[in-house]
Amino acid sequence: MPSSYGAFRRRTDKEKSIRYAYSTEFINNSVSSTEVTLVREEVVLNVALTHSFKEGVDEIVLFSHVDEAIVVNNIIIGDYIEHDGRTLLVFEQYYHPTYINYNKFRLIECNIEIGYNNTKLKGSFIGSGSKAKDMNNDVINNIMLQSSQQTPIIIAALDITLTTNDRIMFTGEAWRIVNIDKHTNPGIMYLSIEEDEVNESDDISNSIAIDPVSADDSLLVGEVRTGQTIELATFNGYFTTNYKVEIIERQRTLVKFIIPYGVDILTINTKDSGDNTIITNYQVVS
Repeated sequence: MPSSYGAFRRRTDKEKSIRYAYSTEFINNSVSSTEVTLVREEVVLNVALTHSFKEGVDEIVLFSHVDEAIVVNNIIIGDYIEHDGRTLLVFEQYYHPTYINYNKFRLIECNIEIGYNNTKLKGSFIGSGSKAKDMNNDVINNIMLQSSQQTPIIIAALDITLTTNDRIMFTGEAWRIVNIDKHTNPGIMYLSIEEDEVNESDDISNSIAIDPVSADDSLLVGEVRTGQTIELATFNGYFTTNYKVEIIERQRTLVKFIIPYGVDILTINTKDSGDNTIITNYQVVS
């Protein structure tokens, strides 16, 4: 004889399935339904995208199925999404008790590609710091940018190798980083920049700034150097590695440490603001 608990369990599971299908139907069957490519995983996802134009910035909100975004392909802050010939940067995730059947992310369109020491990285150039601050409540989630009101701002995915005073190029012009915020929004960096002169060592045709001192000894993407001091954003101070490292500073949203010697591959685990673990592997060079 079937137990009453078993019948109750089957009934509740069916009700959950119905509620899930109903609450996420708009993702697959609405005017906003579309397909996008998650660049990091090179996979196509079924999502819903909504657009708005605020303060001169095209802002996009992405809705995705929980099983696709979290369990399988793990969309996180700092990911790049391609859609309809455009590259979009995921820079915020909404958290709310009602968002149990789908995920909601805020995206911003990348309108430039910065180049520095053999690296190309897409980002969003949003003009002066005053303009960025004017958009805080609607576009940048109340982020306090440490820059003057006339300093242009670039939003891009985090690159731990970039530091203050580094040079970058985009659209054939050279710029210098006067301030870099890697901690306010883990996975994202905010670059305050000022105009700089083009050097003879720069790759002008490809718009890549190359420091003349390190032109023959620059780090490639994903490389770090032994003895190098690195700052990484994290959440709740979470930080583990596959080799012991010397930690210089550890706070709730950042960890500063020194790359050890005698290591080929350094695996670093951090967390984003959604408590998702981010695993990053770096090639260590001497």
